[in-house]
Amino acid sequence: MVVVLAGLLLAALLNSRAMVSATDNLSPGWRRTTVRAVAVPLDVVGRALRLDRPRAALDEALGRGEDGSSSDAVPPPTAPRKAGATPRPGASARPPGASRAPRKAAPRPGASGPAAGPAPGAGLPRRVSAAEPLRLLVAGDSMVELLGRTLVNSIDDDGKVKARIDVKYGTGLVRLDAFDWLAHARDLASTPADLTLVMIGGNDAQDISARGARLEMATAKWQAEYARRARQVMTTLTADGRRVVWVGMPVPRSAKLRRAFESLNSAVRSAAAGNRLVTYVDVWADFAPGGRYVDYLDDGSGREVKVRNRDGIHLARPGAELLARKLRALIVKEWALD
Repeated sequence: MVVVLAGLLLAALLNSRAMVSATDNLSPGWRRTTVRAVAVPLDVVGRALRLDRPRAALDEALGRGEDGSSSDAVPPPTAPRKAGATPRPGASARPPGASRAPRKAAPRPGASGPAAGPAPGAGLPRRVSAAEPLRLLVAGDSMVELLGRTLVNSIDDDGKVKARIDVKYGTGLVRLDAFDWLAHARDLASTPADLTLVMIGGNDAQDISARGARLEMATAKWQAEYARRARQVMTTLTADGRRVVWVGMPVPRSAKLRRAFESLNSAVRSAAAGNRLVTYVDVWADFAPGGRYVDYLDDGSGREVKVRNRDGIHLARPGAELLARKLRALIVKEWALD
């Protein structure tokens, strides 16, 4: 029995990161609280002892996403297209993140108008060099963990970028009683940075409790309160003149989550529009060709890869690479890193 318990404990330590990530998809309640009460301390110990390294190395070698799903899995078979038929969305050889011709379609909530924020290259506060690198701070919930690492690895290749990643698992702007992002934004603002990239929202498909009232998810009042909170975070982060890039949520598989994510994206877009130092990056169309959720997209070389994890929320490694490529292009252009 001792050997079995020791084996189970070791297995839990080796997979502590996956355990914590799994709680991000549980509904608030005693089950999520109980699992996190066990998983989070195990993850702290596992990381301190570097027991998470073997799993991370294996996932990297196998091209797996954060939940262990294979990003190189063979996509489901599709019916052959007739000659001259229009290629289905996502199957073109267009490089991921590149601009595409506009389609005439009914506008979705919050999708009208250009992204908020300053024009690329306008009014740079200073020049970036290897001697004085761009100080990049990446912050958010579990949605930003893989994206942040991928972006940093792709952009910090000549010493012109010095990055830090701050991930708070299972948090968001809805449950400030569980983790207060408004307060944490002040901590982030005290960290010297030229640019802060934020991605939050994976856990925010919930009603909001505010000023003694319960605001139903995705209603007008809920959206207004969410925008107020996002605006407060933005104001705090930009108080020292730094730029902020706020990445919207990608389309989820769940219809319920889709409604919530559309609403919070609109709220964040609205909040960003009032701050000239904030750029809102809409990624909905990047992962919803034709307006629908897909698990597979063309990687730019004619090969389809799995861009979403099994939960239908998080990005698999190729999806993070696609989005990182888009963000890298924005940052490189705005900060003249080439």
